[in-house]
Order: sequence, then C-alpha cells, then structure tokens
Amino acid sequence: MASPQGLSAGVGVCEVKVVSWNMDGLDPRQITERASAVCDILEAERADVALLQEVVHESLDVLSTHFSATFEIYAPSADRVGYFVVLLIRSSTFKVEDGSFSEFDFMQSTQGRSLLQAKDIVHKESGHRFAFLTSHLESLKKKSKVRMKQLKETFLSMNTLTKVDGCTVLFGGDTNLRDAEVEAIPMPEGVCNVWEKCGRPEESRYPFDLKRNDNLSLWEVQTQYDKMFLSLGAGVIPSGFHLVGTSRLSFGLFPSDHFGIACTLSWKRVP
Repeated sequence: MASPQGLSAGVGVCEVKVVSWNMDGLDPRQITERASAVCDILEAERADVALLQEVVHESLDVLSTHFSATFEIYAPSADRVGYFVVLLIRSSTFKVEDGSFSEFDFMQSTQGRSLLQAKDIVHKESGHRFAFLTSHLESLKKKSKVRMKQLKETFLSMNTLTKVDGCTVLFGGDTNLRDAEVEAIPMPEGVCNVWEKCGRPEESRYPFDLKRNDNLSLWEVQTQYDKMFLSLGAGVIPSGFHLVGTSRLSFGLFPSDHFGIACTLSWKRVP
C-alpha cells in the first residue's frame, strides 16, 4: 500500500478508510453473489465510508441486508433510475445529522447522473467535520463536454463545502474521464488527486483494467476512470491508496469489472 510522507498511525493520530467502487450492476451474472463479495471486502477493509456507483435494486438489497444496522445508507435515486449511486457512512465512526445528505442532478445529463453529498459528517473521536461526495459522471466518449462540465460542477461543490461549510471534502467516483479531459481542467487550488498525492503507485494506477480483469472482455483497456479528489487543509492527508476486489471469486468472475479504490485519511487529534 502506497502512502506519502507524513503522519504515521499511532497515538494522537486519527484515521478513516474510504472506498469508492463501481459495482457493475448492469452485468446480470451472479449479481447478488458479486454484491455480497463487495460487502465482504468493505468489511475486511474496515471501510468507514463507501462511495458506490452502478448500484441496482438487487445489489442495494444486498447492501441493506449487510449494512443497515451499521451504516447510514443514502440512495435517493433508487426509485427513479435503473442504476444509481449510493453513499454509506459507518454510524460508529461518524455522527450524521438530519439534513446531512443531499442530491444534485446534473442538468445536462441524458443518463440520469447526479452528485450525492453528505456534509457536516462529524468524526466522533476527534470532532473533525467532513463532507463526502460521489457520482458516476456521463459515460461514452461522445459525452466529453457534458462530463467535463459535471467535473467542474463537482469541483465547485467541493470548494463551497470547504470554504463556506468548513468541511474537509473527499470526492470519489467513476468519472469516465479520459486523460485529455483531465488535462484540460486545471485542478483547483487546495485540491489533490489522492492517487497522485500517495506517490502514484504503479500497482494501483488502473482501477479499470481489462488486461487484469476479464469480466468485460470487449477490448483490453487500462484507464483511471475511478478517481478520488481531496480538499487539502485542516491537517488531513491521504496516507494510503490501494485497489480492492482484485481477486477472482470462486465462480470465475471478479466482484466487478472495475476494481475498487481505497484510501486512508489521517490527521492529528487536537487535544
């Protein structure tokens, strides 16, 4: 697991684990078994926050069965689109207030895409305030302009939550962004790409890697569609980044055609 120079786990240091994962609910093969594997991996990772994309009703049922007693589960689009994004916040780690969750539709989307956010999420041990965002940005190469506009709107939301609401903000999701699109949009001041901040670990470069993952065997492509962005400040740094779901299951498939991305956030506890 790669990590930057900085805080080390120990006395006086707080940590939370965040996982972002496209669950590939559009593939009907062993969908409940694959969703159960995702749940098992989230527990093995001791994830405090899960940011999930391409969730469908069958996989949401599995998530609810596994986590309704231990996580706050937010899935506002479940009743109006075929597949959707979901936020999970571990109740023992964070205090979630009424009104913390919200959803913003991307107005130019023709694919039902939206931005989910949970703000003013208070870490119980330290009192530190976070906001967590997720989305599945517009798919397909031809939707480049719409997707880039959605990224800009996401960065604006991150900026507001940081500067107005005073939260440390982490976005994780399937961005569908091509390299040229990323290069065309400057990274906002005070925001980092978590993979890059953690030293650009080569073993975690490609969450969507059809050379390693053959669930989808149309072509061999390696991309970084799945990304995390973090607003730097308030002493919170990404101290680790790695892929999850990289092992084949007993029935021959991986949990998803995407590998999940996991990061650890660390900060010093204020006395």
